[in-house]
Amino acid sequence: MNQHLKGVYEIIEVEGGNRSQAKNSGIFHAASSLVAFTDSDCDPPEDWLARLVESLPEHESVAGVGGVSLSMASSSSLQKAIDGVFSTYLGSLGSPSLSSFPENQKRFARAISGHNCIFRKDALLEVEGFDERFELNEDTDICARLAKRGYALLLDKSSFVFHSRRRSLGSFVKQFFWYGIGRMRSMLTSARYVDIRILTLFLLALGCGLTAILNWQLAGVALSAYVFLVLLSSLEGAIRVSSIRLMPMLILLFVLEHFAYLFGLFSGLLMGPWKKNKEYGPIKIRKHVVGAK
Repeated sequence: MNQHLKGVYEIIEVEGGNRSQAKNSGIFHAASSLVAFTDSDCDPPEDWLARLVESLPEHESVAGVGGVSLSMASSSSLQKAIDGVFSTYLGSLGSPSLSSFPENQKRFARAISGHNCIFRKDALLEVEGFDERFELNEDTDICARLAKRGYALLLDKSSFVFHSRRRSLGSFVKQFFWYGIGRMRSMLTSARYVDIRILTLFLLALGCGLTAILNWQLAGVALSAYVFLVLLSSLEGAIRVSSIRLMPMLILLFVLEHFAYLFGLFSGLLMGPWKKNKEYGPIKIRKHVVGAK
């Protein structure tokens, strides 16, 4: 309601449906040629919309711009440690949905996150909106379909929202377990969604498990390499959040994140691809027009 954006803009609240259905409902009811998205657990700063609009080039070959996220100012030590994990490549694989810490950097990206982004409405309609089979990872899917149509996407790291991090280790583990399920089910749904990095890591994990049975010495070398990477990344994350004392917590979070995600991938393999026509109940729409006289 308090965005520093010149002119009139509208806020569309969508309640109900899965993530894809909710976003499609918002697009359908949007009057503007530009559509920005954020989530209910996010708090955009007052210049959020202005930054996104300014970052979107006039050239219509760029379909959208996305940003990153930062934990709330009142975050606990656990939430700050989660920020530290997400600030490293080992903790986020560069994913814009996880990457934290704003910086003055713009670059083309394969995908932008659905909790902090702006799109040209025409481009979204051209690819028929979000695929409503997807209960998770719907943002990466639509970005892949936009790229297939020849559109480019930008990641602007100076644009951020405050994003509420998980408040307990259990909820953090559950989050990445479901991320793993969503990623695997998405890859099974469409080949365009296959991420070679994640598929390689999944196969490496399987290989390490077999190696541990057949050759424990070689498995020990692989485990030592993993421990070294975790320690190095934990130090990097602790420095990023300016708190070396959080390093032990970062080490624990890295291990929990990776194993929860791995088990999620296995579970997603058993569950199979996303399916159509799952009922989520009625969708409620509320509109607020801001700046109108």
